[in-house]
Amino acid sequence: MKKKSFLFLVIFTFSYLSDQTKEKSNFLYDSEFGFHGGLSFISLSQGWETFIFEGKSHLTDDLLVKLSIGYSRIISPVKYVVKSYSVITWNGTKIYQPFSFNVFNTTYKVIPISLGLQYNINYSKFNPYVLTEIGYNMIDPKLSKSPRIYGEKFNSYDELPQEYKYINILPNGSYKLAVGVGFKYPITSVLSLDLRYLTQIDSEIINTQQLLLGIIF
Repeated sequence: MKKKSFLFLVIFTFSYLSDQTKEKSNFLYDSEFGFHGGLSFISLSQGWETFIFEGKSHLTDDLLVKLSIGYSRIISPVKYVVKSYSVITWNGTKIYQPFSFNVFNTTYKVIPISLGLQYNINYSKFNPYVLTEIGYNMIDPKLSKSPRIYGEKFNSYDELPQEYKYINILPNGSYKLAVGVGFKYPITSVLSLDLRYLTQIDSEIINTQQLLLGIIF
């Protein structure tokens, strides 16, 4: 009885491991990886570098789930005036000093992490597709600005002029939604050229478009 039970356990374990190996093998067989480079832009005259590394796996023959991480640099050309205040402690007493400066532009260094779906339209050698993504952006912002101009000092926050009761806080994270189209052109049996265009809606910083060229393997 013990021998039969042990034999059954060995057979069951071998079958389970075999199935797991097949699943992993199929996953690797059905997966794709790629590296893309290109431009993020808001107009034809304003574009900045962007890079993306991604992995994709088939859910069906034509539908893939994709995960990516990348880097982008975006410059917002919006000009504005910041009016705020600083707090100085002098002999144990807080002094409130208003100031202002001009912002010429804002540079955002962005690391996007995205999850998406890609649907392949397989009717030609160019393998066109449509895709959609949602993601989170880690942002490092930097202002290009004029020197501060300081105003009269005040003894309390309430004495500050109303327009200076503001703290200028730049975003360090945002959410995005992107949709796009592209095509994949096979170069060899394991290597393909990939070209895509995306438009991105961002929750905190400017909306952009992307034009990317990459290698899929």
